Amino acid sequence: MGICWGSPDFPTPSFRRSFPNGIDLTISSTSDTASSAVASSRNTSDAVVETPDVLNSPFHDEELRVFKFTELKAATDSFSHSLGESRFDGKDMIYWGWLHAGRVGPEREIAVNILEFPTKPSRLQRKIMRAKVKSYGCRSHANLARLVGYCLNGRKLFLVYKSEHHYFSLEDYLYRSSSDVADKRKAALPPLPWYRRIQVAVEAAAGLAYLHQMGHTFLPYFQASYILLDKLYAVKIAPFNLFASNSSRAGRTMSKNSIGAEPIIDIEIEDEAATVSRRKQDVYDFGVVLLEILTGLALGRNRWSPEYSSRIAWIRKRVLERENLVTLMDSNMGSYPHDDAFQVAQMAVRCLEQDPQDRPKMPQVERTLRQIKIEEISFAIITDRVNSMPSDLQEGIIVE
Repeated sequence: MGICWGSPDFPTPSFRRSFPNGIDLTISSTSDTASSAVASSRNTSDAVVETPDVLNSPFHDEELRVFKFTELKAATDSFSHSLGESRFDGKDMIYWGWLHAGRVGPEREIAVNILEFPTKPSRLQRKIMRAKVKSYGCRSHANLARLVGYCLNGRKLFLVYKSEHHYFSLEDYLYRSSSDVADKRKAALPPLPWYRRIQVAVEAAAGLAYLHQMGHTFLPYFQASYILLDKLYAVKIAPFNLFASNSSRAGRTMSKNSIGAEPIIDIEIEDEAATVSRRKQDVYDFGVVLLEILTGLALGRNRWSPEYSSRIAWIRKRVLERENLVTLMDSNMGSYPHDDAFQVAQMAVRCLEQDPQDRPKMPQVERTLRQIKIEEISFAIITDRVNSMPSDLQEGIIVE
């Protein structure tokens, strides 16, 4: 199957051991035994001491593959099909590709996310990154893009996700820039009605809550462009930059000049306090997404602006008044239940609390939004609109 080694420093694995929890441990026989076996300590979990190989995961029906660089280069036509900017100084680091049928499995579309180590990684740093990748890859959730494999080539890490070329992001649906209008596929997207928006909010909250339960957070921020919608509007959170370094994360006051030219790999093992802090920042960012769902305003795109924080604060204050909320609501969504919209606004405000400790956890956000969705369905039943709703949104409805 072949593993993508970027330099002679990466020895060829010769045999493999497994931990009881299913994490794979590969020991190389091409280097000294004492140097190739890394002992775990209180600061590193057992999952850290492993080198790359195919992971036989109990959570997936397919293996997490280690690709050759040549395979990914061929699949992406030499990385010529960009899926969009990674928001790091305009660098395009996400590419669409196609894996052909054969020994690599059935034909399927993929998205390749490229990250880079800041310097040549040490052996331990490579093991930490592989453990983080496998920690994400060995689990699956209906609202998360599926990681199918990866490749290490020199200082670059290539993460390979299952994708579909017809995916569009929530950002694409909510607002259009001049470049978006020039894209005929994006320009043809219909506006999202209210019931679709609340469903997207629920599914995105579910995916982000699951990521937090797994111990992952978004770096440097979570935004609407990471929420992908398929042809049936089902949500897949694209975890691009999920493994990026927190050295470039400084919350809402982060300046564009503080970010490097490319996404940098996070090779740190954080303590619990740092992880909790990052989760709270994700909750804040999700609150911004909720405001975008309500208003249709491109708030996340302007986070580098000096006025970003003050603009969020201005909207946050006004959506708590029903009369002001009506004037701020996106006119493209059509009719909507005002009470439900006000409840979503209240949840957005809670997520945007200045004190991180006052913000709810993502599972709480998900439960609240799911309850609002149920109330929307009840409203549809009462007003005899339920039959006009798509069947996927009627799931679980019982009309007496």
